[in-house]
Amino acid sequence: NVYISNVTITDTKHSGIYIAQECTVTADNLTIYGLPETLLVCNMMSCLYLRDSNLHHTKANAIYISGGSYIEIRNCSLWETEYPAIFVIQSKCRIEDNDIKNVQQNGISLNTVKSFIVCRNKITGVNGSALAVLDESDGIAYRNNISKVGGNGIYVCNNSIIKAYKNEITDNCFPGIAILMQSNAFLIKNKISKIIYSGICVRGANYVKILNSSIDDAQECGISISDTKRCVVKKNKIANCKIAA
Repeated sequence: NVYISNVTITDTKHSGIYIAQECTVTADNLTIYGLPETLLVCNMMSCLYLRDSNLHHTKANAIYISGGSYIEIRNCSLWETEYPAIFVIQSKCRIEDNDIKNVQQNGISLNTVKSFIVCRNKITGVNGSALAVLDESDGIAYRNNISKVGGNGIYVCNNSIIKAYKNEITDNCFPGIAILMQSNAFLIKNKISKIIYSGICVRGANYVKILNSSIDDAQECGISISDTKRCVVKKNKIANCKIAA
């Protein structure tokens, strides 16, 4: 086990911290910035518990997790990355109370992540989607504040499963929540507003429930559904949509 605290890393040619070979690392109050590669890498069945840190300015990811690893990221600020700020593949994660902004691609990308919790994060100024859930991922997203995103607030596809509740999504280009490609979703008490396209879109999904949510000021439809096996829409409030509720 390794404990790292109050360290600043900059001006290196590769990653700031690289964790591998079943290591367990606890880190806090790190500042890593200005590197050409990913700032922090964790793979090969390792565990990382990171909190109260600032990771910014890289041409890659702020954090990259792979290889059956586990990570908890709490109360960190991640900004100015050219790839997704947090990229997780074939691992598990808990991502909460972070500030993610000014990202050229997705804010958080989860690929084949069988267990995830993404909660109480503020995600803004992202060119892609704030949260992308891909390739048979399964988990929970709640109480996230998402705004000024070029893609979707929450994007779910390829046989993934999500329970998303009490998220606030506003001022986006593409639908606030998109459920696609044989995925399953339970969308409960979300607030979506000021969307250029539709508030929620469901395309080719398996089973979707949309309950007790609020959708306001969509330039197309409040909820748009097509080519989906089953969808339940119940007790939602939909207003000020240009085409249809």
